Amino acid sequence: MKSVDGETDDTGEFEFWNLRPGTYFLAVKANPWFALHPPQKQLDQAGSQEEREAMAALDVAYPMEYFDGGSDESAATPIEIKSGDRVQADVSLHAVPALRVTIHMPAAGTATSRYFGPGTLKSVAFGMQDWPGVIRGSFVGDAESGVGEVDGVAPGHYTVLGAGRSTDIDASGDQDVNMSTAMASMPVELKVRMSDATPPPGKLKLTLVSDGAGQEHYPGDVDSKGVARFGLVPPGRWNVMAESGTLALAVISTQTGTAQVADSRIVVRDKKVSGTVVLALGKTNIEGFAQKSGKGEAGVMVVLVPRNPDASLAEFRRDQSDSDGSFLLRDVAPGEYTVVAIEDGWEMNWARGEVIGKYVAKGIPVRVTAGAPKMELNRAVEVQPR
Repeated sequence: MKSVDGETDDTGEFEFWNLRPGTYFLAVKANPWFALHPPQKQLDQAGSQEEREAMAALDVAYPMEYFDGGSDESAATPIEIKSGDRVQADVSLHAVPALRVTIHMPAAGTATSRYFGPGTLKSVAFGMQDWPGVIRGSFVGDAESGVGEVDGVAPGHYTVLGAGRSTDIDASGDQDVNMSTAMASMPVELKVRMSDATPPPGKLKLTLVSDGAGQEHYPGDVDSKGVARFGLVPPGRWNVMAESGTLALAVISTQTGTAQVADSRIVVRDKKVSGTVVLALGKTNIEGFAQKSGKGEAGVMVVLVPRNPDASLAEFRRDQSDSDGSFLLRDVAPGEYTVVAIEDGWEMNWARGEVIGKYVAKGIPVRVTAGAPKMELNRAVEVQPR
């Protein structure tokens, strides 16, 4: 998933230009210019109730807002952009009382140490990592623990990181987090190899995407030696995605132990992960027909859905059927897919697995192998109602 960053001007307006045709989602992150975020200690030392109330009134934050309306990423409205389009996308921000997250960190290991490493909150919107704060002040505590806090936090879902550990929280009120019981994260290092033995493409990036709910993203650039390093990654099953400009790439196998498996997933457990991923370049065009009641249907949305749609947005392909129902899906990478045709589907949130998955059962399964320049479907794709 690619992202484009932008900033508003002094009137609150923003503009993205030179966008490629496709489907986009818009998220806005901001901080109130007038906000104050006094630490709890400062509030406790306030001279009067009136002074405490005055400080609390300015302790506000903007939650992450999504187009068009709401702070829930899963309900964000997709923005379809075609060549030559100019789209208006307005987002309104509303300040709400800020939260405070108190974090208890494990000790560094010696009785004299009083620095327990930085603690941070991380939020993720469509794969973009946002860092809303760091622990204020110094830690206090004994040899077993340290305590710090992050002030001015907007309500929302966060990952708390610190001391090589991580844990998720849904912050709707002040939070107290004990990092000594959190999951220990592990470094991940993956070497890239192309299936046809050619050198990997330039400006190549791998991204680890969590397998399941939450869709956590960890990006890593591939260096000149063909290696991507991801720092500390929480335990779990992760899908590996690859991208390089407009090239269509697919992960066709991974190896993190003694055996190479035909899968795009790796598993992080309790030790460092070192492995290899094998990539294939998309060179196959898929041709076929979309039919309704036995006749070619024009103007329907045809979607090539990868085996794991939640993790493989870059592998989707779409086309609009012609007057005779024919369609062409270009530059498909090796892998397993399903072709579906949906009537009036252009405005639907097709990029989400729970949405497009409803149509997969009646689609046509396709297996694309390396080196096949063209595939013709042996039967028509039945058009499904939206």
